Amino acid sequence: MIFFPRDYIIVNFSGSLEEETGLWKEYRTPEITIQADAQPMSSKEVDQLNIGRRELGKIKIYTDETLQLMRESDEGKESNGTYFKFDNGEWYEVIQDITRKGGLINHNKYIAELRKNEEIEKIPCLQ
Repeated sequence: MIFFPRDYIIVNFSGSLEEETGLWKEYRTPEITIQADAQPMSSKEVDQLNIGRRELGKIKIYTDETLQLMRESDEGKESNGTYFKFDNGEWYEVIQDITRKGGLINHNKYIAELRKNEEIEKIPCLQ
């Protein structure tokens, strides 16, 4: 249950191994609208986290939807998390899941970090 849901746009990612090159090719899905409540994180909340880069803006997202997390390996980024378009028109990438189940109010809570708009435009869109 989300108390103050609004419509937000998200983009998910999928990929496949290209037979010709043997390389992994990532694609973004068409934009999807979900119901969520999103808020900027305070500097105190960001300091309590031990993830991401402190200098980048972060938001918290409450939704009944399941979002993808960014995954990293020792060699670098493995796959993109869900990109979430916030009120300011900027894209944020989901980097942490803080889901609460079994309590008084079940909900999915995610932390997302600011990304450059050009990053998402570089990834081809599946039709």
